[in-house]
Amino acid sequence: MGYRERNRDKMEKIYRDYESDVYRVCLFFLKDKQAAFDVSQQVFFKFYQHIDEAEIESVRGYLVRMARNMSFNYLRDTKYEEAILNNYIDEDDVLTILANKISKSKKTEPN
Repeated sequence: MGYRERNRDKMEKIYRDYESDVYRVCLFFLKDKQAAFDVSQQVFFKFYQHIDEAEIESVRGYLVRMARNMSFNYLRDTKYEEAILNNYIDEDDVLTILANKISKSKKTEPN
């Protein structure tokens, strides 16, 4: 039995204690209430899914970092979606851009 099953009440308390912090971080970066709400819910869902695997010193710090990172991911993803929808770039261009970024990051990783 994992952490999730043993500590359902604790998980609910974590949500109640930190939901406003996570939402505020998302709102700060996204500037959109609905997007901030959606991303903040995704943060807690992902946290809940991976709690057994994570080594967490500060729950608040961990959740705030997740909120920041997932907000950046949301902005990145919606930027490409918007560009495609507005015909600024096509899907193949997005795939090329992402492939280039991946290959550059692999080249800069330490061996």
